[in-house]
Amino acid sequence: LGVMLGVYLPTIQHILGVTMFIRLAWVVGIAGIRDTMLLLLLCCLCMEINLQTLLTSISLSAVATNGVVESGGAYFMISRNLGAEFGSAVGILFYLANTVAASMYLVGGVEVMLVSTFHALMLSMIAILLIRRKRAAFPRSKECYRIICVGRSLEKAKLKLPKNHPLQEKVNQKLLE
Repeated sequence: LGVMLGVYLPTIQHILGVTMFIRLAWVVGIAGIRDTMLLLLLCCLCMEINLQTLLTSISLSAVATNGVVESGGAYFMISRNLGAEFGSAVGILFYLANTVAASMYLVGGVEVMLVSTFHALMLSMIAILLIRRKRAAFPRSKECYRIICVGRSLEKAKLKLPKNHPLQEKVNQKLLE
């Protein structure tokens, strides 16, 4: 697969996954911007200063270039090169890490889907309610007109009828009320 597709992209996808894009705003909300920046700085310093990370990546590169990887992936390479005991310990941790990561990515994906769907549904419901109540909640405000435009667009999209349809006149009258 090469360096880019085999190493760099999978690693960056795990680093910049759900944690970075969804939970970072939550951390800022809980800890504040100053403490969040301090936390990110600490994480970056730990990655840069730690010589163990460099040695691990170099030794992993040496293990990975040792031959063709058969079924088993990373566990196969580690257990064949470093021994069964060490391979078992790493394999169990690898399994647990992948289990937690899979559940985290599922929760993150569902959260994004729910948030985007919920906001769109709430906006359309507010717009329709405001149109039905003849703009009683926000009279003559810019937000009111924006919401009404969205609501009318949604209503027109839902009630789109052919021009010569008998119900079209009733729909037009209803929208103008």
